[in-house]
Amino acid sequence: MRRSGRRCFYAIIAIALAYIIISGVISRFTKGRHQDPIFDLENKDWVASSGSWADRAACNYFGICGAFHLFTRTHGGQIPNALPSTNNHSEYWSSGRPGDWSEEEKQLREIPQYIFDHAPYVHLSSREQFWPTDLAEHLTHTSPHLGYEMILEEHSNGSTILHELNEIAGGLGGHNVYLASNDDLSQWPSWLTGATNIPGPGNVRLDVTDTPDGPPAKPTLRHHQELRKRALKSSSETSERQLREVPSGRSTAPAFLIVVPKEDGIVDAFWFFFYSFNHAQKVINIQFGNHIGDWEHTLIRFRNGKPQYVSLSEHHFGAAYAWDAIEKYLPTDDGAMVGTRSNETATELAKRPVVYSAVGSHAMYATPGHHPYILPWDLLHDDTDRGPLWDPTLNLHSYTYDLQTIRASTRNPSTPTGWFDFAGRWGDKYFKLSDPRQYRFAGQYHYMNGPYGPKAKFLNRKEPCQGPGIKKCQIKEWVGDERPKRLHSSNSDQN
Repeated sequence: MRRSGRRCFYAIIAIALAYIIISGVISRFTKGRHQDPIFDLENKDWVASSGSWADRAACNYFGICGAFHLFTRTHGGQIPNALPSTNNHSEYWSSGRPGDWSEEEKQLREIPQYIFDHAPYVHLSSREQFWPTDLAEHLTHTSPHLGYEMILEEHSNGSTILHELNEIAGGLGGHNVYLASNDDLSQWPSWLTGATNIPGPGNVRLDVTDTPDGPPAKPTLRHHQELRKRALKSSSETSERQLREVPSGRSTAPAFLIVVPKEDGIVDAFWFFFYSFNHAQKVINIQFGNHIGDWEHTLIRFRNGKPQYVSLSEHHFGAAYAWDAIEKYLPTDDGAMVGTRSNETATELAKRPVVYSAVGSHAMYATPGHHPYILPWDLLHDDTDRGPLWDPTLNLHSYTYDLQTIRASTRNPSTPTGWFDFAGRWGDKYFKLSDPRQYRFAGQYHYMNGPYGPKAKFLNRKEPCQGPGIKKCQIKEWVGDERPKRLHSSNSDQN
């Protein structure tokens, strides 16, 4: 049995290595046929940055770049617990300038109550090490760079006028501007972990049963109060007058709500969540896709005030579900969260969907459990569970957006908007090959570019599905192992 397992393991490694080498050779002989000329020019400089002839040759001919870096200590070991921040970031979030708004302007900034009534809950992973981050704190630990070169200090890294960085000469309208870390990431600086922003446990408990598509409901996080699991004896024990919101699940890192009204009575509510670091998953114990800064979101689409669909960000793609398919939580009088999958009363009354953030990558899913993606044989996967419960409505900056102008909502009139118009990346440019922390196999980087912000997340989409190149948007009417009833399909134009 052991020999069979070892043979299978070695076979997978051999196939993976063969794929890396073959793809590298193919890339070598098809170079320039399908790639952007600017990328070809940058890649030439990137490879040339290595001081090793052997490394440059392996990179050019086989697509194996920085292999020797795998045997070099590239991080500081154990990820530390973050110390409480000594900076007061509240001033940043009250630095906007509300005007003397007319009634018409107030209406443009007003967010309907039904959007808050149907706000999502987010289960962070119980194994998470990189938690939500206050965007203002992230800015104090980063500096704007034009590619790899720091921009003059007159452009403050903590400025409320980040949109001015879009006008930097040579910045390609801001797209070549990066907010690079001021600290050595190999030492895991404490601000990167966001450990002080774990949602407060309060008195919240989960009254949900284990489902076939997920792990046990009980999380194991030390920082989070152990969630008591209790099944209701009868759904009749919970009455509507006993229900109330509970002040639990607040994170000191704010969430962001951007409401986009559209035609035919459609209103899209984008709930954005920011993390200072994306800790990538491993393929055969090798990491691809680490990056500074991480934006994730959940879209809830309404038509005429009624929720219709939920779309979740998952890496370069996503998943969209009919409203009735998504699990929802119902807070009760004694502070418990009752799940719609295990309680009939909750199914009738619950309004707020629950989504799950994957450990490390923070990709969002509709269920707890194991989520393979892209590669076969489960080589690459995300994991989610019922870890700390985050209620984004308890610390929120909300805005309205007509696809031209971003406006602070009437709920937080002094919150700044300059960060939204920043067209650059919220992290470093992918590290050079000369950096001992960097390697690239088959075109996949260990440390890749930081992400663009919410403005680049296809807020103008006509269908709930996200991302470029999506020709057909499929709306699932089930999650997990539930039997599909029917499948919505419609053409999507997100240009």
